[in-house]
Amino acid sequence: MVGQQESFSYPLNQVLEAAVFDLREMGFSIFRIEKFNQNGLIRAQWQDTSVSASLETITPRLTKVTCKLHRDHAAREYSSEEELFTTIRERLKQGQTFNWEELVAGMAKIHTASNENSPVVGYVATGAEVEIIEEEGEWCKVALMDNFRGYMRLKHLGSAKEGAFKPPEEGDTSL
Repeated sequence: MVGQQESFSYPLNQVLEAAVFDLREMGFSIFRIEKFNQNGLIRAQWQDTSVSASLETITPRLTKVTCKLHRDHAAREYSSEEELFTTIRERLKQGQTFNWEELVAGMAKIHTASNENSPVVGYVATGAEVEIIEEEGEWCKVALMDNFRGYMRLKHLGSAKEGAFKPPEEGDTSL
C-alpha cells in the first residue's frame, strides 16, 4: 500500500481503537475493520474521500500505520493523512480508553470459523461489500486481508452476488 507511514509507541489494539474513533470524529463512516495475526485494517468513507489504513505490530509496544486517503477527482492530500496521525497520537497520549462494542455497534462480525463462539477477526458495516468465497450452510466464507479467510452469518448478507451486509432483522442480536 502506498501512503504515509507513521509509527506509534502503543500496542496494535490501542492504535486501532484510536484510529477508528478519530476517523468517526472526522466524519468518516467505517465500513470494514479487521484485526488478526498482529495486523489490522480499517476502511472508511466520507463523501468522495476514502481511507485505507493498514496497521502492523513491529514489537508489542510499537505499531506501524500506513494510511492512504483517496479523493475522487483529486490528487491525494498528504496533509489529511498527517492530520489523522496527529489526532491519533494526541488521543493516545491522553490515555483515552474506548468501548470496543460501541466502536463496532451495528457492524456484522467476521469469525475465524463458522461458529458464533470462534474468535472475531473483523467487522463489516451495513452496505459494505465482501468477497464471498463459498457458502457453507448458514455461513459464508469471505476474503480478508493478506489472503486470509473469515466466516460471516449468511443471513447478514444481501444476495450472494452482491455480498453486501444488510441490517439485522428486528430483534436479531447475533451480529
